[in-house]
Amino acid sequence: MSEQKKPETPTPSPSQDKAEDYEQKEQQIRQIIQAHAAYSGPIPHPALLEHFERVLPGSADRIIGMAERQSDHRQELERRQLKSEILNSFLGILFAFLLGLATVGGGVYCIVTGHGVAGTIIGGAGLTSLVSVFIYGTQARVKEEKGEESQSDRG
Repeated sequence: MSEQKKPETPTPSPSQDKAEDYEQKEQQIRQIIQAHAAYSGPIPHPALLEHFERVLPGSADRIIGMAERQSDHRQELERRQLKSEILNSFLGILFAFLLGLATVGGGVYCIVTGHGVAGTIIGGAGLTSLVSVFIYGTQARVKEEKGEESQSDRG
């Protein structure tokens, strides 16, 4: 029997190895790179909306209507919240003024009726508390405005 020779597989040259390695790495890189698209909002991306419409006719209008109603509802809540804050602020100022007026008036009444020390203490305490609340409120408002400015700078 004659021995058959096995065909020899050619050994790749070093430059062929490098070329194949390069091609493999390039292929891996192509596989790793991917496109990422993000969409955020109350209404789905138009392509998804179109898909919903094909699957269930009329669903796109329902989804858009739902988003519009939610937006209207949120805006109404924000409007009510703002009105409530304005009313609370006004009532706070009004009652602080009335309380300050009452304490200063009470102090003046005490002084007029012959109780100078008591009247001075009552009127002075009322006036001091009003001034301190006004200063504290102003500082808190300035601090809040600075906080909002720094947040708007970041975002």
